[in-house]
Amino acid sequence: MLRTLFRVLGSVPDGGHRRTCRRNALRPRSLDRGPLHGKYYVFSTGRGAPFYSSPDTITWTREGSVFTAIPDAVHAAVPKNNGTDVWAPDIIRLNNQFYLYYAVSSWGSFQSAIGLATNPVLDPKDPTYK
Repeated sequence: MLRTLFRVLGSVPDGGHRRTCRRNALRPRSLDRGPLHGKYYVFSTGRGAPFYSSPDTITWTREGSVFTAIPDAVHAAVPKNNGTDVWAPDIIRLNNQFYLYYAVSSWGSFQSAIGLATNPVLDPKDPTYK
């Protein structure tokens, strides 16, 4: 289940408004590849791995989060995680499928996991979005 993409450098959206900062943001290599169907997508560290889209890399709109809760198998591997915190998402596109890798851990614990979410599209308004 993929609902997010990357972490972005520079403009980080906040409720659909442009905001310039570096909080939880790194420039994803996907921005260098250009837009997909007229939009750039970025995924961020945070609750459920929030993601954003932009037609121009200046104005960003929050599209939602990849997860409302991390998958049960991932939470079982890292039980001290609050069930929503995800960090360091990174995405690739291969054979018309998107693969989002992400990390899950908890403070003060040596238990961590790397998860993989897949989806054929990034736009949550697309009927094939899962």
